[in-house]
Amino acid sequence: MHSITVTASFPERAIGVDLEKIRSAVLDLFWEGDADDVQLVASTAHNTAQTRAAVAELVDLAQRGHEDFEHQAGYGDYSPTDVDAARARWYAVQQLTAALTRHVPQA
Repeated sequence: MHSITVTASFPERAIGVDLEKIRSAVLDLFWEGDADDVQLVASTAHNTAQTRAAVAELVDLAQRGHEDFEHQAGYGDYSPTDVDAARARWYAVQQLTAALTRHVPQA
């Protein structure tokens, strides 16, 4: 099995770039019968500063929601089972955030 990695970088003003058209163009390079054996992984990456800002905003929203839940739980509005489930979900959010941001450069 051979692999080729191609990275296409372009400015945000280059709108209309269609990932599926790029995939189709790559498949056109192979013989018709080979296309079934070709695996293509296509993804997009955005400006890292924008990505970090978006993740930070999502985490902030999740944090405030968690704090609101904890506040209401302090009044006995939720059962111990609900509280345990919410804490488990919050832990999962923290783990996911760490995994998502692990490979996003700081600057």
